[in-house]
Amino acid sequence: MISVAIITLNEEKNIERCLQSLCFGPKGWNELIDEIVILDSGSTDRTEALAKAFPKVRWEIQVPFLGHIQQKQRAAELAKNDWILSLDADEALTETLQNALLNASLEPGNAFLWNRLNHFAGKPIRHGRWYPDAKVRLWNRKEGKWGGMNPHDKVVLSSNVKVSWLKGDMLHFTCRDEAHFRETMVKYAVLGNRARREKNKRNFPLQGWLGGAFHFLADYVFRRGFMDGKEGWIIAREQFWYTVRKYGG
Repeated sequence: MISVAIITLNEEKNIERCLQSLCFGPKGWNELIDEIVILDSGSTDRTEALAKAFPKVRWEIQVPFLGHIQQKQRAAELAKNDWILSLDADEALTETLQNALLNASLEPGNAFLWNRLNHFAGKPIRHGRWYPDAKVRLWNRKEGKWGGMNPHDKVVLSSNVKVSWLKGDMLHFTCRDEAHFRETMVKYAVLGNRARREKNKRNFPLQGWLGGAFHFLADYVFRRGFMDGKEGWIIAREQFWYTVRKYGG
């Protein structure tokens, strides 16, 4: 059986969609998903009330927020099962992915990743760095843990673990509009800059400008971000400025 781990802070606009995709599914789905651990960092909206309406939810609190990596690791540690399925509150599983999960071999030495279909203001983005955006999200916690550099977390697995790709998309409702996206990217750039400083990594403004230009060309031209129209341009542009801010000063 699987424990789902989610971290939240004021997610009333997203949490129901996420939990519906975890609590309702094809035949056998209810037996696969054993519990849903939600680790909240001080929500002041209706997140708690909405989440507790779902019977498999176990509500936990961790304040202050420890950082993306630390908070997600804590949520995994609170689970009662070793198999961890991690979702963000603004993500949801498709039926195709649910069926693939039902057929996944939950044996030691295995872990699973799948594509994430990001949405910009409700529009699915299928080019640039936003797709396929594959993520490892199901693993045995005895064989992996959360790592990376805040706020860009990732699952770090033992060297002997085989990672298999599962068919189906995980939907990610990234931002409400252009202003929300820009605000998020600025926040993440500040966190990334701070994380580099804490690890005693030097920042060079030139690195930011050159890196930003490289990412813009790679995402918008070579990965065909231009095919996503206005949204593709906005994503590539804000990724450029994110890189400049992260590595600057």
